[in-house]
Amino acid sequence: MFNNKKKFNDAILFFLIALVIIQFSSCKGEDKSKAITNKQVGFKIETSSDTIYQGEYAKSFAFLEKPFFKNSGMVVYMENDDEYSLKEDLSNEYDVNMEIFVNLRHDTINQKWMKGNDFDKTVVFGKKFDSTGSNTIKGYILEYYNKDLPIDSVFKSKKVKKYYFEKEIYVDSTLE
Repeated sequence: MFNNKKKFNDAILFFLIALVIIQFSSCKGEDKSKAITNKQVGFKIETSSDTIYQGEYAKSFAFLEKPFFKNSGMVVYMENDDEYSLKEDLSNEYDVNMEIFVNLRHDTINQKWMKGNDFDKTVVFGKKFDSTGSNTIKGYILEYYNKDLPIDSVFKSKKVKKYYFEKEIYVDSTLE
């Protein structure tokens, strides 16, 4: 009985998080002028390696070291579009296909890998590249005021900051 109830509760939580993410990504009224490059704010993007083999994921995490808001959480939006490239000023963010990764407070699967980090300010994400050679992970961190993702996914522009990032990854076609 307990296992079924726990599975049911976990399924409901997963559904609510997915619903929030879908609604969150479809907001059209956000202020795009809040984009700041990673040289100007305190966040870190790290990968398990700067070189990966073809067919592997570039495993990464983002950590908000110096948040703008005292009580905040974060989400990572990562470019996933072969046709359009995300611009640094985020002026085309609604024209580019994006993948969304929630922070570790909501991503309980990856918590075990990041013990000791602030779960509200840490996001684990990854990307697999089809082409070999130099590739770039592009995206942005969305820092939002309050640690809880809102159910209606509507953020006031004064309660959101966006930080653009790029991370170079080399994809090698040979296995050693």
